[in-house]
Amino acid sequence: MYLHHLTVQAFGPFARTEDVDFDDLTQAGLFLLRGDTGAGKTSVLDAVCFALYGTVPGIRPTHRLRSDHAPTDTRTRIVLEFSAAGRHLRITRTPKQTYPSARAKSGTATAEATVQLHERTGTAEDPSWEPICANHQDAAREIDQVLGLSKEQFCQVVLLPQGDFAKFLRSDAKDRAALLRRLFDTQRFQELQNWLTARSKTAKKDLDDVATAVQQLSERIDQEAGPSLQQADTTTAQLVRPDAGHPADALFWAQQLLARARDAQTAALEDEESSDQAHQGAKQDHQSAVDLQTRQHQYSQALAQRTVLDHQAADHPRLRQQLENGQRAESLRPLLDGLERSALTLQKAHTAENSARGLLEAAHTHAEIPQLQTALEQHHAERGRLQGLLPQEEQHAELGTQMVELIAKAEQAQGHHDEAARWLEAWPDLEATHTDRVTAMAKAADQVPQLDRDIESLETQLAAARKRNTLAASLATAQETETKREAEALHAKKDWLDLRERRLDGMAGELAAELNDGQACTVCGSLAHPAPAQLRPDQPTREHEETARALYEQAEASYSQASRTRSELAEQHAQALGTAGSATPDQLESQLQSARAAHKTACEQASNLPSAQEELDRLRHEYDARTRQRQEAQDRLTECHARHKALEQQQHTISLALDTARGTAQTLSDRMNELTRAAEHLASAIDAAQATATAADHLREAQTATDRAALDAGFSTRDKAAEALQPAALLQQWREELQQWDNDNAVITDTLSTPALLEAGAQPPRRHASSRADASAG
Repeated sequence: MYLHHLTVQAFGPFARTEDVDFDDLTQAGLFLLRGDTGAGKTSVLDAVCFALYGTVPGIRPTHRLRSDHAPTDTRTRIVLEFSAAGRHLRITRTPKQTYPSARAKSGTATAEATVQLHERTGTAEDPSWEPICANHQDAAREIDQVLGLSKEQFCQVVLLPQGDFAKFLRSDAKDRAALLRRLFDTQRFQELQNWLTARSKTAKKDLDDVATAVQQLSERIDQEAGPSLQQADTTTAQLVRPDAGHPADALFWAQQLLARARDAQTAALEDEESSDQAHQGAKQDHQSAVDLQTRQHQYSQALAQRTVLDHQAADHPRLRQQLENGQRAESLRPLLDGLERSALTLQKAHTAENSARGLLEAAHTHAEIPQLQTALEQHHAERGRLQGLLPQEEQHAELGTQMVELIAKAEQAQGHHDEAARWLEAWPDLEATHTDRVTAMAKAADQVPQLDRDIESLETQLAAARKRNTLAASLATAQETETKREAEALHAKKDWLDLRERRLDGMAGELAAELNDGQACTVCGSLAHPAPAQLRPDQPTREHEETARALYEQAEASYSQASRTRSELAEQHAQALGTAGSATPDQLESQLQSARAAHKTACEQASNLPSAQEELDRLRHEYDARTRQRQEAQDRLTECHARHKALEQQQHTISLALDTARGTAQTLSDRMNELTRAAEHLASAIDAAQATATAADHLREAQTATDRAALDAGFSTRDKAAEALQPAALLQQWREELQQWDNDNAVITDTLSTPALLEAGAQPPRRHASSRADASAG
């Protein structure tokens, strides 16, 4: 909801008609209602609530809303213009009130409360208002539909009265939940919770179905595997099919059965190979000749590749040096790129600053930033001063007419005052005595609610202070526990990593211990193991590593739990400290006792207020009519004199202010436009100058960081580093080329040093027809 305009007439402390333009106030964002006690700050908010709901916050009756200082012929009226839910509305209300009437026997008549609701259908420049309703029920229904809040909810959420925030917090949970649910539309979260519950049930059902399927599949695997694969022997343990309660173990069990099946297949293949050895003996002679030819061919190819590699190696020193420089410069790439961007940014900032300064006055073209900021502040201050003088141009022409009217009203009020004064000269001193007594008792009665709130607040602070002291000791203990658990976790992690490193150092021996004759090596694939690595005496095993890791994870979990406990206690302690402050429980207990004593005294005084008020009303009844007559005449006379003097002084002040403010301009608007354009140019120049200074600082920082990094990387200057910088793809290409050459060189060197190839290369070549080799193999 947005408030646009409020008009109050004869309402509360406002005896006349007052207008509040909220659109003008909100142009700068937030605004503050500020004034002395009784100035009418709360009455403005009461007027907004009365316009919307026909009542004001609290328990005050609507027939007491009329200003006691308003003229008798001025009716109390509130007009509020606001927009909400995409509609622009205007509501006009008058409370139940009395007014002078010549036809009434008592001289006064009573006007019932009225309401009128209109909606704007035209544009902001040409508004037109269409009536919606003119009775209280329809208006209440429209307001409730547009705002979505009852009067009580509006006062609790939007227009919370002084001291009622604690009442809202202490209200029933059901009432607060209903209000918050309606305000924040939490129905979608309830629907999301229902959907998640249904989703959880579906997922649980799917999990049960999958577990059943896993159980059925494991039963089929058990039947197909038979007892031969699951029975224990000298090297393996008995395999037992997991029960239905542990479906996750079925995969490990099936993998073990698969491994045993593969071992059985390998043994069968070895038996088959043994049966074929006799047949292979017949092929060995022919195969020897074929092998010799193959080795001779391999030897000749290796010699040719050796020649190619030696030719390629001629350029490798230069290439390796460039690769090394490029790799060292690669770490400087972000800094070099950032340096280039900083230089470009500084150049753009200089250009923008020169352009902005070209629009300034000659006196500010070469000014520093503080001088420009001072000039900008002066322009803003001058424009603000002129803004406040705009309404005075319109007032100046009206002041003369108003002063003439005030003189006539003052003469009439003086006659009424003199007539009433003759009747009230004998007013007894008893009124002053009873008035002072009622005032003291009323003041005591007004203090009772505040004292109630003070007692409740002190009781809350006292409980929080005691809880704060208790939590402080627990928090200290929790912090010590957290520190201890952290040290234990770090020690366990170090032990685990050290053990793992020792295991990796002796991994060759661990792998060699698993080798068997005729079994391929898991590293090189060879079936022969002439010199396997030896297992160290203190070599850790996988079980040792897993045990150390489990100890570390357990210590880390203990540290996490201790950290969470310490965080929870710290949060609780901070909440208690925020509620109780730094006061001790003894101090709060003393303040609570003092507040309770003051509350008791105020209650005793307030209990005698009704009888005292009744006595005072009885004494004043006889003189009320003439007292009101004299007071109203005196108020009108005082108001006329003060208003006439103020208008006369205001007219003179306005004339002086307007002449000085216009300067050489024709109007205040022209002068304000000149100041606005100058201020915009100053603001642009300040921003551009600040951007230039920032860009220069960034460039210097980037240069310093780049020079330092270049020296650390082994370059004499950053320019040398920039020259050594190469594209990442090119560096990768060089690395791959050199790595490939190293791999090829190692392979060729190893190949040429093989005794079998050296022996084959020394023998004369043999030629065998492939058809004869195939026939012999058959």
